[in-house]
Amino acid sequence: MKARTLVPFTFDLLPLGAVKPRGWMRDQLNLSATGLGGNIYKFHRFVKGSKWLGGNVEYSPLNESAPYWYNYIVPLAYLLDDEGLKKQANEFLDLILKNQHADGWIGPEFTRHGRGIWARCLVLMGMVNHALADPAQYERIVQAMLRFTRLANSMLKDNFQGLIPHPGDEFDEFCITRAHELSTSLQWLYEQVDNKQDKEVIWETMDLAWKATREGDRDWSKFFTEQQFPKEPAAQGSTLIKHVVNVAEALRYIPQLYRMTHDHGLVEHARQSVEMVFKYHGTTFGALAGDEFLAGLHPKRGAELCGTVELIFSLSYLYRLFGETQYADRAELATYNGLPAGVTPDWWAHNYLTQSNEPWARNLQNWPFYNCGGRALVYGLEVNYPCCLVNHAQGLPKFAMNAFVASPDLKSIAHQFLFAAEATIPVEADSPIHITSETYYPFDEKITYKIESSRSFDFYIRIPEWATKGSTIKKDLASNDVQEEAVQPDSNGLYKVSISPGKTAFKVTLNAAIRIVPRPNNAVAIYRGALLYAMEIPHKANVGPPRHFSEWTPLPDDDKYAKEVRDVEYTPTSDWKVAIDPSQAQFHRTEIKGELANPIFESGAPPVSITIAGTKISNWELEGDCAGLPPSKPAATGKPFAVKLVPFASAKLHISEFPTVKLGKVHLDKVGSHCSVM
Repeated sequence: MKARTLVPFTFDLLPLGAVKPRGWMRDQLNLSATGLGGNIYKFHRFVKGSKWLGGNVEYSPLNESAPYWYNYIVPLAYLLDDEGLKKQANEFLDLILKNQHADGWIGPEFTRHGRGIWARCLVLMGMVNHALADPAQYERIVQAMLRFTRLANSMLKDNFQGLIPHPGDEFDEFCITRAHELSTSLQWLYEQVDNKQDKEVIWETMDLAWKATREGDRDWSKFFTEQQFPKEPAAQGSTLIKHVVNVAEALRYIPQLYRMTHDHGLVEHARQSVEMVFKYHGTTFGALAGDEFLAGLHPKRGAELCGTVELIFSLSYLYRLFGETQYADRAELATYNGLPAGVTPDWWAHNYLTQSNEPWARNLQNWPFYNCGGRALVYGLEVNYPCCLVNHAQGLPKFAMNAFVASPDLKSIAHQFLFAAEATIPVEADSPIHITSETYYPFDEKITYKIESSRSFDFYIRIPEWATKGSTIKKDLASNDVQEEAVQPDSNGLYKVSISPGKTAFKVTLNAAIRIVPRPNNAVAIYRGALLYAMEIPHKANVGPPRHFSEWTPLPDDDKYAKEVRDVEYTPTSDWKVAIDPSQAQFHRTEIKGELANPIFESGAPPVSITIAGTKISNWELEGDCAGLPPSKPAATGKPFAVKLVPFASAKLHISEFPTVKLGKVHLDKVGSHCSVM
């Protein structure tokens, strides 16, 4: 008989709202709140006019637009303690609970054939975060989830209704492909209830969902094997199991199954799954190539923004469950590079695809994408399919709420994601533990911690794999004799500091160096710390009205948001065909005083750069309307010069995957006009 307990997480989330982002992360979340993320509820038809809110506008029979929105608006609202956003979230929660059907169904569907479970998974995730953030909502949320679970149980017993499509059903195979997402929230619910009968129903419902994936040919544990995993770009006729967003979400399938089965072999299987997707479909900027299906390693093939935010969530989940730093390293790479590259600095426009090498972001006539149109690189409101509009704002708040995590007994607290943040952690019978991290990370590698506690506990700092050698710590900063010691992380990349009652202050300096990472065809990518560096291509912006995602006709103006909502195309104003000599590279950082620039991911805003020896080349060909594969033997033209590289996300047009050459000595000290391509 299967164990009826769930494998515990290595680290639990703190109550939503206990962690507050600071510095540039707070700025970015505020930009999302004042941009599309916080405003589409007020004006955009797919949320404002959704069936969930009494309208009749949906882009898909899955009825997922408002659920996607609710899934992110709750953490965004409570991380920022924003009353306006909380009001949005509470209005939606009140409405869906008021309108919960007598049989327990949640949502606007009234017929058996319309009841696909997938969008409920999104609503349940939002409800879990809502319950964690606002104790006043906890009991009614748990009861509503229980009523829905009892119904879902009866549906799945009836030939897996709601997951596997049957003749006449209005939903499609996305429901069965994402069936495991039901357990994302039900595993939480299982641990909230004490009633034996309720627990049995919840457990059985999750078991039925796993069985449905096997019956419906969506067993992701078979997909993530050397025998079945696609090592080449998806071909025409591919099924939804190769859809990049589904794959990013499916990285949670094996870990969630492990929590129920206690099969330790699944720990290694989960690790291999992550290594596999990045080996065959990883981009320079931390995302998975998919347009919309898995797209291989060619830099012309983009990464879908929806896939990037789901990947960040999966990697965060994997880290909390297993405590292995590689997952957090990958989550940071995608969050600091891939995610902000997909939005404009003001967060009022997003793209659908981001390319590793992107010499223009315009409407393409001859595009190389598998299942995306020519507007997929454009930044706007409805560029390609609307899922990225209603889902892109999930990535940052769900990442930020993981900044500090803790063991269930609070004897261990860890700084998981290393940006500046503070945490106030309630402790029974004691004063709250208060932790503050002061840093410009990832634009600097120094982190100062200030901790005030009435009890002893072990504080862990996640040391990224790129910083395991040469990192240092200065303890007891209030002392007159502060000694600097080497940081020696454990096998999971954690460095422990024992905290005693009272006030404690110490500083960690991570050791970052320029890293040259090989890419296909003798190309390379350049990293330092958690940032990818790219050559920014000078460009001009062409701004126009937002266009309908399928008809490409201008959308009706909304007077209140007419200035902010737009489609933006970027076209280059200089050449981009450059090869580099990675043996000649130098890092630069301007002095940081006070707060970082806001927005930080705007051209010229980051305080860091790298100069590297480079030369123009003549033989980098186009493939359709995109940059082709970097030539393995570039033909240099002209005199070598210093190429300036900047953080990837601050360069909307960029080259991050370079052909390589061997060059004579190039002067790299001066960062100025001679460091760009002329």
